[in-house]
Amino acid sequence: MQADIAKQLKRGQLSEAAARSQAARLSPTLAFADLARCATLGEAVTLPLRLTPSPHPYPSSPPLARCEMVVEAVFESLAVKRQIFAQLEAICPASTLLCTNTSALDIDQIAAAAPSRPHMVMGMHFFSPANVMRLVENVRAARTAPAVVAAVTLVALRLGKTPVLVGNCPGFVGNRMLAPYGVEAESLVTVDGVPPRAVDEALSLGLGMAMGPLAVGDLAGLEIGQAPRKAQGLYDPDRHFVDLLNAKGRIGQKSGSGWYRYDAAVGGGRQPLPDPEVGALLRAHRARNGLSAPYAPRAEGGGGVAPPAADELVERCLLPLVNEGLRCLHEGIARTPADVDVVWILGYGFPAWRGGPMHWAEAQLGLPYVLRRMREIGASRPELGAAFARRWEPSPLLLAAVEGRTSLAETLARLRAGTRAAPSKL
Repeated sequence: MQADIAKQLKRGQLSEAAARSQAARLSPTLAFADLARCATLGEAVTLPLRLTPSPHPYPSSPPLARCEMVVEAVFESLAVKRQIFAQLEAICPASTLLCTNTSALDIDQIAAAAPSRPHMVMGMHFFSPANVMRLVENVRAARTAPAVVAAVTLVALRLGKTPVLVGNCPGFVGNRMLAPYGVEAESLVTVDGVPPRAVDEALSLGLGMAMGPLAVGDLAGLEIGQAPRKAQGLYDPDRHFVDLLNAKGRIGQKSGSGWYRYDAAVGGGRQPLPDPEVGALLRAHRARNGLSAPYAPRAEGGGGVAPPAADELVERCLLPLVNEGLRCLHEGIARTPADVDVVWILGYGFPAWRGGPMHWAEAQLGLPYVLRRMREIGASRPELGAAFARRWEPSPLLLAAVEGRTSLAETLARLRAGTRAAPSKL
C-alpha cells in the first residue's frame, strides 16, 4: 500500500499532503485484537441506518467493537475465508457489516460461517488494481438484508466506485461471462489453429477491446484459477493447453513467458512478442490429442489454411460471452442488460462506444442474427462432440426474445412476471 501511495505521488496523482494523510490512516497489523484501533465509518460516510443495536457502547469497547464495517480480502480460499468470518462473528458487534472481497467464491457458504448474522454478510468484488478500477460487483447473498445492500452500496459510492448489484453464483456476472470467452479464445488457438496474435488483434484492433483475451491472461497471470481446477480434479496438462503452459512455468508477464514472450528491453517487459516455443508446444499438444488445427501453419502440425476473418473471430469469442450474460439475466443474477454492460465496460475494457456486450448484440448485431449464428457455429464442428455443442446452446432468454420479437428488457419483464424465468435475486 505504501508503494502504491509513493507511485501515485511520483506520478503527480497525489499531493504530498494527501499522500501523508493516506499513509497516516493505515495501521497494518497481524492481530485481530489490534483492529480495536479502527475508525468508525461515521468518519467517512453516514450509513443509511444503524442496522441492529450495538451491544458495545462507545467508547469503552472491546476489540473490534468500534468497527462498523469489515472487508475481508485474503486470497481465494473458501476455507480460509470461512475461518476468518467465524472469528469476526465472535469479535465484532452485531451491527458490523461483514463483507468479503472475492471474485468467484460462494457468498452463502462464507455467510454460513457467521450463523448468527448471515443477513449482515455481502460480497464486494473489487476489480484489480482496486485503487484504480472503478467497478465493484456488490454480491447479494440469499439472506443479505435490504438495509445491508443499501449501506454497502453507499460505502462503494463514497469510495468513488461504481457499484453494480449482482446475485450469488460462481463468478457472479463478470467472471462468469469471462469463462466462455476465454475457453473459446483458447479453443480457436489450440483446436482450430488460429495464431494467438490473430485472435487478440481481432478483439483489440477489430472490436476495440483494451486487450485481447490471451494477452489479458498473460497480464493477470495464467496461474490464476489453477488451484480450484486442481481441487476439482480438472487440471490436466496433457489435455488442457493452459494447464500445460502452467506446468512449464509459463504463467505470463511475471515469468517472462505465457501465450507470448516478454523482454524487459521491449516495452518494459509488457509488450507481447511471438514465441516459437509456443508453436512447438502447440504442435506436440495437437499431436497428443488428435487435433487437426486446420488454420495452424504446417510447421505446427496444422492444415495451413488462412485463418478466418477478424469479424468471425470476434463472433466466435463474444457470442458465448453474450449468451452467458443472457443466462445471468434469465436466472436473476443480473438485473438489467445495462448492468451487464456496465460490468464489462468498467471491469473488462469492453469498448464503451459499442455500449457493452448486451447492447452490441441487441442493437448492432440484432438478436435474430445472434441466434442464427449460435446455431450455425454450434452445428459446425460435430467432431468436437457434445461439449462444443453445449457451449453454443442458446439461452432461454435469447430464444424468447427472438420468438416474441421483443427487446431484452421487454422479454425479461414478461418472463419475470410469469413463470418462465427465475425472479430477480436482487
